Amino acid sequence: MPTRGLGKPHFTNDAERIFACGDGLQSFHCDGTDLKVHLRVTEPMPPGAGGAIGLDADLVARAAQQ
Repeated sequence: MPTRGLGKPHFTNDAERIFACGDGLQSFHCDGTDLKVHLRVTEPMPPGAGGAIGLDADLVARAAQQ
């Protein structure tokens, strides 16, 4: 399937779908059909964020301590 600007593909326990990042989080069937948008990013990333979408390990660690 053409990537259509999607990157960083990842998989979950759902063997039917592939998740990828574009203007947010999207998923689709393994054959490229049934594209779904789960999260849309509408604002630019804050300065120093590096343009990457992901979890901040420090924030995750702090949340686990609470």
